[in-house]
Amino acid sequence: MGRKRPGQRKVNRLVNTPSDSLSGMGTDPNQTEAEPAKSQVREKGHRLGHTPSGTVAGVRTNHQATVLTPNLAARVIDDERRVTEGILARLNAPGGYDAFATQVRAARCCRRPIRLSGIVTGTGADGTRQVRFDTSTLPDGVLLKACGTRRETLCPPCASLYRGDAFALVAAGLRGDKGVPEEIGDHPAVLLTLTAPSFGAVHRRRPDDTCHPWGQRCPHGRALTCASRHDDTDTSIGQALCSDCYDYEGAVLFNAGISELWRRTTIYAIRALGSLAGMSAREAARCWRHDFLVR
Repeated sequence: MGRKRPGQRKVNRLVNTPSDSLSGMGTDPNQTEAEPAKSQVREKGHRLGHTPSGTVAGVRTNHQATVLTPNLAARVIDDERRVTEGILARLNAPGGYDAFATQVRAARCCRRPIRLSGIVTGTGADGTRQVRFDTSTLPDGVLLKACGTRRETLCPPCASLYRGDAFALVAAGLRGDKGVPEEIGDHPAVLLTLTAPSFGAVHRRRPDDTCHPWGQRCPHGRALTCASRHDDTDTSIGQALCSDCYDYEGAVLFNAGISELWRRTTIYAIRALGSLAGMSAREAARCWRHDFLVR
């Protein structure tokens, strides 16, 4: 073998053999079927996969190695076959695709609908028990119900519907509708937004799954950036990017006294609104209606 070039690294490759097993091939051209030890594969963190071409390079990951055995491959093929058969059966069922599309639209195109199965019975005029509704007559034999979550990351259609309902309720309280008289629109209203102070840059997870793709350097010379993509189980979320810059004492004191701070904020807010209307704090608390949305 020649000398290793700078930047060149050893790569394990997997090939199909006539016995349908996977064997590792080293970089040595004279060593064609040297099977790698499992401990070596797990230590390097390679994920071994299978493609129709039959050759897959070892990919550097943070997970333990997963070797595709014949039994696992058979289960994957069986799952794909059952999914394909389910799709064809759904299209060939009574009503076909139209019946399935109607059910999906009734669930507001929810991404993770709740699947209900069973029957609804009732008592007929002659006193006999009758089946009023049976989910076996529906596509897939289930009734789809929207999950109703408010989190867009889980289900955008249901979250969009919740936002629309919240907007309609707030608008009705400000300009009148849905049982609220229209005269309410002539009353003064104040939308006050309060934001907690920042004690320093921390690791986070933005809507696009990035943390801090850009930033400046802190006085201690550290770059306040992070190119990682944290998941929900990552313990680094909320940790300071620079432990010397983060105001730990201020964060502890703020969280310890947040209840008293909030109490005083509501008192002074009512006093300020009352002074604008020429009323005392007692009269303002009795006449003004205030709602607080905390998130």
